Parts: sequence; C-alpha cells; structure tokens
Amino acid sequence: MSYMLAKMRKVLGDALFVRVRAGVEPTPRALSMAEPIRTVLEKIRSDVLSTSGFDCKTSARLFSLCTSDVGEAFFLSRIVREMRSLAPRLSLRSRSLTPAALEEGLETGEIDLAVGYFPDLKRADIFQQALFTSHFVCIARRGNPFVKGAFTMQRFLDAPYVDVSTPGRSREVIQRYLAKRDIRRNVHLQISHFLSLGEILPQSDLLAIVPKEAGDFFARQGGRISVHALPFKSPIFRLTQHWHKRNHDDLGNRWLREIIRRTFQAGARAA
Repeated sequence: MSYMLAKMRKVLGDALFVRVRAGVEPTPRALSMAEPIRTVLEKIRSDVLSTSGFDCKTSARLFSLCTSDVGEAFFLSRIVREMRSLAPRLSLRSRSLTPAALEEGLETGEIDLAVGYFPDLKRADIFQQALFTSHFVCIARRGNPFVKGAFTMQRFLDAPYVDVSTPGRSREVIQRYLAKRDIRRNVHLQISHFLSLGEILPQSDLLAIVPKEAGDFFARQGGRISVHALPFKSPIFRLTQHWHKRNHDDLGNRWLREIIRRTFQAGARAA
C-alpha cells in the first residue's frame, strides 16, 4: 500500500494523504478524485465483474449463425420462433461459409455458432454438441410414376434425378455411400440450391435425394411434393452445433446454445 501510494504521489504531484494530530487526512486533490474513482469502480463491478451480463428479455444483441440454405429453412424457423417468445429484442443473421472461412469466423467471433453437418470442424479449440442424427429420403412430385406404388430398387435405378451441388457436407455422405455400393443414378440435372427443388420437382418426373428434414420441409410447402423411403438402408449423419472456445463461457452464447439444444433434441425425441 505504501509503495502504491508513493507512486501515485509521484505521478499526481500531490501528497494525497497527510498526517494530522487525529491520524491521516486526505488532501483536497484526493477528495476531488474520490467521486470519479467511485464511478469507475462501480462501472467495473457492474460491467466487468458481474455474472449477470446477459438478460435475454432486454438484450438487443445480434447473433450470427452459419448454416446451409436448407438449414435456414429448417433450423432458423424453429430457432426464431423460440427466441421471439423469450427474447423479443434479439436478432439473428444467417450465413453460409466454406469450411476454411467458417473456422476463421468462429475464431474471430464473426460467427457465434455453426449449426448443421460440419465434419471438417475438428480443431481442439472448436467445441461441439450433438443435436440429433438424420438420414436421407427421396422426394418427388405427387403422382410421379417412378414412386407410384412400391418404390423398388429397380425403380430407383431407372428414375431420372436432379442433384444438388451445395457447400453443405451432407451431400458427400450419400455420394460416398452410393459409390461404395456401385449404385449409379441417372442424374439429368445439377443445381446449386436445395430450395430450387420446390419449383423443379412439381413440374417434372425428376427425383432428388435429400436429408429427411429437407424432405419434410418440401412436403409442407403446398402438398405438391411427397417423401419416400429409399429402397435400401440409408446412411446416417449427425447434426451438431459448434462454437469457439472464446465463446464457451459467454453468457449470451451459452443461452443461445441451450435454446438450440432444447429445441432440436426435443424435436428429435418427438419424431
């Protein structure tokens, strides 16, 4: 204490405290500093040391998520519905990034969470939590002759397909599975976005293989598309949420992770 007081006296050019008959009294300079110091200390206690730095009911924080285009349709609608009931002032931003850009985004804090299938995120400083497992289905327009009646292996091989080439990694799971078993589809069309299937399939006899959640999404859009189990055992893959260790103890990030975990694990149990 004496050492720090000596340093302050030297810096400020004032004795700050002097001995008097009754003990020690502050100088006028010390008294003038008391209120500003009290304000700074209170600010540190409330903004830095407090453990209640995030209140979902009042926070206007913007969270950034990374997911695929179909993930936006499937994930975000449920997340937003849950958030709006608990945190009306919070907002979300969704982005689709390459694996390298996603790693950097998580590390810099540009991305708070990545939700979906991201097998490349294996760094030790990126944490993950499993949400649920999924598999693949076939979708087609209602009345498509290739899925009318029993969807046999022969019909699967004879049918024409539209293939979706997106940054989403789940596509690689089904491609490797088919290649390993030498199952070859007749791909007549290649597109870049899952959501284009909603217009292409109802106007053609093309089929598409998509994750089950994507199939359920399209089936709900006007009833023009039907979902069919594959004529062989589908491979499965795990959907997860990922975050960087810099956000591991952040109260806002922890709150959002819990919302997502609760929403999708409950949905998986119900299904």
